[in-house]
Amino acid sequence: MSLLAGIQISSTDMVRVGYWIEMPGQNADGDVVEIALHTVKVQNFDKTVTTSPIRKLVTEPFKNWRGMQETGGRQIKRALFIDQTGIRSLALEDQKRLASFGHLEAYLKSKQAELAEWNDKLGERTKIPANTRRSTNIGIASREVV
Repeated sequence: MSLLAGIQISSTDMVRVGYWIEMPGQNADGDVVEIALHTVKVQNFDKTVTTSPIRKLVTEPFKNWRGMQETGGRQIKRALFIDQTGIRSLALEDQKRLASFGHLEAYLKSKQAELAEWNDKLGERTKIPANTRRSTNIGIASREVV
């Protein structure tokens, strides 16, 4: 079974050395350091090494975090409660005040240009504010500052 599992894993590109995988059934959560004929070794985050039969990658569920590693992103699971009554469109005064912050100035200029271009395409429909796109306090607050 291990030989067939090894062939299936390599032919379908399920796992490679260096990938971060999570195998709850094997208590493995870390980087794949070795894929042998019969075993796969995973170095966990606490630097322990879990060795599992390679067939477990085919017969049991596991999570491959390759997509997140390739994009350079990091997923954080947290609950965030937002009071919907506090979300509002930014007034011109608010936009000017926020633009005084150096790290937001370029972002706000590009965002305003994007919104103006979008709204210009609407033509007569811009007379109804509900049809237009506008900056909101939550949209600016959630801006990632690099």
